[in-house]
Amino acid sequence: MDVSDDQTKTIEQLTYAFSSGIAPLESPSMPACCCQHNDCPNYEAWQKMKLRLEERLLLTVGGNITLPGRKSIDFNLDIGHELLQRHQELSQNFRRKAEGQESPTGTEQSRTRVSELIEEKQRLEKQLNQALVMSEVTEASSETLHQELKDARQTIAHLTVDNAKYTKLEARLLEVTKERDDLKQEREIESAKAKRTEQDIVQLHLKNSKLRSEIQQLQEELEQRDAHQKEYKGSLVQSTRAQIHRLYAKFSLTAASESIELKKSVEALCEHNEELMQYNRELEGFLVDARDEIHALRQEIEEQGINVQTLQHTGHDDPQETSEDALDVDVKIMYENSDSNVHENSQQSLTILLVRLSSPVHELQD
Repeated sequence: MDVSDDQTKTIEQLTYAFSSGIAPLESPSMPACCCQHNDCPNYEAWQKMKLRLEERLLLTVGGNITLPGRKSIDFNLDIGHELLQRHQELSQNFRRKAEGQESPTGTEQSRTRVSELIEEKQRLEKQLNQALVMSEVTEASSETLHQELKDARQTIAHLTVDNAKYTKLEARLLEVTKERDDLKQEREIESAKAKRTEQDIVQLHLKNSKLRSEIQQLQEELEQRDAHQKEYKGSLVQSTRAQIHRLYAKFSLTAASESIELKKSVEALCEHNEELMQYNRELEGFLVDARDEIHALRQEIEEQGINVQTLQHTGHDDPQETSEDALDVDVKIMYENSDSNVHENSQQSLTILLVRLSSPVHELQD
């Protein structure tokens, strides 16, 4: 067994390992070389070459196989396939050489074949180097793609978080929009109420102005009436006093008898005056009740939303004060009417007294 047979056996083991993916078992009892010496230089040279080839195949990308005495190695499938084919060819050639006899022609053919194998080995080494470079480029591009994929995942995560935030903001925006619509509706309702209140205030102003003009007219009429009544009362008192003096002078003898009638007349006048005072007290009670009603009406107006300060800013008087003034004027008119009634009753009493006093004069004249 020579070195070529050992190489053939090793190549067959590699071919079987490449094709099956199972590490061949080396028999420790068999010698390493044909010379039956474990420290053969040819065997050591072959081991160094084999280790160098294994190291070149170490960084290749491909399937996982197990080499003798080595761990799991990655290699390129295309290069491995070509190596398997070449190993099979070499094993077949070595078998043919082992079967045939050696000759000078065979030695030359073997040398030619060795040179071809060396060239083929160089070509395969070049392909292997190219494959290593391509694998490095592919690995660099793969790392770049992995980094881009990682960045894309981070971007997707950020976009997911932003989408959740946007969803929450959209829901909040819908709530705010609904609140705004509700506030707008409430504002429209309040505006309508304010317009109705302004219309009511304008109507109250008009009514107040009308009442003030009527009150002024009544005051003027009352003043004129008071002036006429004062003149009439003065003239009536003077004429009555003159008639009383004349009658008292003429009929001094009948004064005693007539004094009783005068006393009765004065008593009647006093009773009538007390009745008028009672009537005045009732009117005062009516005045207090009316003011209470005005106060209640004012509270009701304030509850309905009529703004009294708006009336003050627009230059109008307080409705309560106006109403109270009008009520005071009405009470004054009632008092004046009562005074006029008193004066009329007094005038009637004086007229009756004068008639009674004058009747004896007519009788004496008769």
